[in-house]
Amino acid sequence: MALRDRSFVFDGLESPLQLNDPAIVDLATRILHGWPVQDCPTDNHRDPFAEVSILGSDKWRVRAPQGATPEQVHDPVNAICDLIVEISWEQLRSRSDLLCLHAAAVEFDGRLVLMPNARRAGKSTLAVALAQLGHRVFTDDFLPIQRDPSTGALSGLANGIAPRLRIPVPQGVSDRFRAFVDGDGGPQNRQYKYLTDCPVPPHGTTAPIGAIVLLDRQDTPQVSRLESLSDADAISSLILQNFARHLNGGAILKALAALAEQLPCYRLVYSDVESAAALLSTCPELAALPAAHVDEPLDGRPSPLKTYQGSPHGLQHGAPALRLDGCEEVVCGSETFVATPDGRAIHRLNPGLGLYWRLLAEPTTVTETTEILAEIYPEVEIAQLRVDAGAAFDQLHHLGLIRSVPPSH
Repeated sequence: MALRDRSFVFDGLESPLQLNDPAIVDLATRILHGWPVQDCPTDNHRDPFAEVSILGSDKWRVRAPQGATPEQVHDPVNAICDLIVEISWEQLRSRSDLLCLHAAAVEFDGRLVLMPNARRAGKSTLAVALAQLGHRVFTDDFLPIQRDPSTGALSGLANGIAPRLRIPVPQGVSDRFRAFVDGDGGPQNRQYKYLTDCPVPPHGTTAPIGAIVLLDRQDTPQVSRLESLSDADAISSLILQNFARHLNGGAILKALAALAEQLPCYRLVYSDVESAAALLSTCPELAALPAAHVDEPLDGRPSPLKTYQGSPHGLQHGAPALRLDGCEEVVCGSETFVATPDGRAIHRLNPGLGLYWRLLAEPTTVTETTEILAEIYPEVEIAQLRVDAGAAFDQLHHLGLIRSVPPSH
């Protein structure tokens, strides 16, 4: 990264980044060492997606006009943390075909094991423990996912960013692990340390996604173990960690369902991060992993269909209701996932609500639904079934999934 110019372009990002001091350039270079960058070409007239400046001793300002918080002031390490968030969003703005998940992704024999967990679930620490065992860390935070246009395979892209570990390291880790972290010369503050010596592949390196492992860290001592995870729970965890909001919800649902249904899915129950890493590194379940495929391209249009606003007054009393055209549906056992026609939301319907959803494939009234359910559940009072059906219709309407059918003329 050259110091003679203040504006830079990261590989794959359309808009430049403005760094207003050589010290900022130096720190960014150390942490994002695997992401190629060049001086901003003179013909790039886009406004910077972010700007970092030094205000004073240990005070750096990050300006991001399109960010959730347009301006923040932090110490240097946390400023780079914020900058990385903005880089992830700019990557999605630059490539409309990318799916992106909050997840760690670690390479196992050419396949990525995906850990789609929320913050403080232990994914970064586990990723570092796996790095210590020789596994390449594609990311410990966010994973862009692309579809190969020729094969349909879903692959993760390495971001070229050093993993970030919360410090101090957990109590009970071995002296070897502690020495591994302490011996890394990466930058740190009171909260975090970037491990710049970890094996991180260059930005843009791809590998097929081969398995999903949901982390279940326990405070009480546990023997580390892998348990089967249902497809429905895997899809839910992936949906919760998705932040590719530019993609249509139907496309997101199809891609995430492909990952959950085609790949082995596990829950890792553990209390000790090193024993958990050792289990993952040696268990036969993560050897010779498959790869997920999706038939259709990832649709980057946010609203390919006319947005349905719904009636502010609810469904018409006594009128038949019907599913909205354009909903995308995935059924996993007794669970049903439905993406709204406007592509802006994905809902998980429990078995009860899913039953009403299936009945509404044709125009159906609350009374007709009650009569059908009375045959299925003869032990339940008719009055209760009617109340339940009315509540279910209202809920599906509130979710933007059904509408009243106007009377024919």
